[in-house]
Amino acid sequence: YYRFPISFGIEYEILSPFDDYGAWYNVDVISLNVRYPLPFLPTLQPSIQGGIIRFDNRKEGEDNWDNFHLLGAAGLVYSHRLAKYVELGGGLLVGMTQSYYPDLLEKIHGVKNFIAQAGIRISFNPSYHFLIDIHPNIKYIYSLSRIEDPSSF
Repeated sequence: YYRFPISFGIEYEILSPFDDYGAWYNVDVISLNVRYPLPFLPTLQPSIQGGIIRFDNRKEGEDNWDNFHLLGAAGLVYSHRLAKYVELGGGLLVGMTQSYYPDLLEKIHGVKNFIAQAGIRISFNPSYHFLIDIHPNIKYIYSLSRIEDPSSF
């Protein structure tokens, strides 16, 4: 099994539904991921993630609920090498986000949220220093408080 000292990755997720689905939003995630394989068990890799989640309202003529979340999470990734260029695994992350509504609320910026993510990973290693990672996952975001607006919004 090969080993590496630390792994840095950039991730971009598009969570936008198809137009026929009828959803009124787009969600994009861009993040930086760092993984550190445990020296005594390199298949387990503690991971941290930081990034931005952007929610974009596609519906015209209504209040603009566009918002973005600053994201910070930590977790554990399992990665097992199946062949020379293929890995299979999974991961769990938990963390916090801080949401901001720049176009809707002038005095209230947003709320803190709990986030959890679980998913599987299929990785392709075309070279030693480059990895293509496909990992479908499920994200859960729970708001820890309500948005309070002094103007009785």
